[in-house]
Amino acid sequence: MTDAAISANELARNFGQRPALRGVSLEIGRGEIYGLLGSNGSGKSTLIKILAGALKPTAGRFHLSGTTGYVAQRFGLYEDLTVEENIVFHTRCHGLSGATLTASVDESLQLLGLNDWRRRTTNELSFGWKHRLAIASAISHKPAILLMDEPTAGIDPVARGITWRTLAAIARTGTAILLATHHLDEAEQCHRIGFLEEGRLIASNSPTELISQTGQPTLTGALAAMAAKGQAQ
Repeated sequence: MTDAAISANELARNFGQRPALRGVSLEIGRGEIYGLLGSNGSGKSTLIKILAGALKPTAGRFHLSGTTGYVAQRFGLYEDLTVEENIVFHTRCHGLSGATLTASVDESLQLLGLNDWRRRTTNELSFGWKHRLAIASAISHKPAILLMDEPTAGIDPVARGITWRTLAAIARTGTAILLATHHLDEAEQCHRIGFLEEGRLIASNSPTELISQTGQPTLTGALAAMAAKGQAQ
C-alpha cells in the first residue's frame, strides 16, 4: 500500500510467558475502515493498545503517519464536566486553541448529534450518549488515524447505525480507522477485515474476497472455515 496511514511489522506482545500477539503485520490506507475480528483473547485489544501507545510491543515495529484519536472500551471522560467541556479539554490536549479549537469542537458536536446536550454534565448522559461523546472527543482534533476498541459494545441497534454512518463520514475525509468488533454485520461494512486467531493474523482482505477465497456463501461461513484451518496448522 503506497499511502499507508498505519504500518505494523511483526508485532508481538507477551504477558509473562503467555503470547497475546504473535508476529502481526498489516498496512491500513488513508480513508480505509479496517475491522479486526476474532474471539475474546485473540489479540484485538492488545494490537489496538500497542498502536495507541498504551502498551509496548515485546517485538516488532509500527509506524503511524499522523495524529491519532483513540476510543478505548472504557471511555476517558470527566463525569463532572459538561459535554462541551470534555471535548474542549481533549482538543486542547492536542494543541488546538482560539478560533480553530472553537470550530473543531462545534463540528464534532454537530457530527455526533450532541449540540442539544453540550451544556449537560457528562454524568447525566446514558451509556449511548457517553459513547457518542467519546467519539466526538477523539475526533475533535481531526486525527489522521482513529483507533477504536469495540466502539459499539453495549449500545442499541439504532445507536450502532448512527455510529457507523458517522464512521463512514469520517473515513471519507481521509482518516484511517482501525476498530475491533464482534458484529459480523459491522465487519461487512469495513473496506477490509483482519481475522485474528490466538494472536496470529490468519486472514486480511475485503469481506467479499474472504468469502470468495473460502468458497463459503456468507462471511460467517468464511470466518468459521478460516478458524478451522488456523487451528489445524
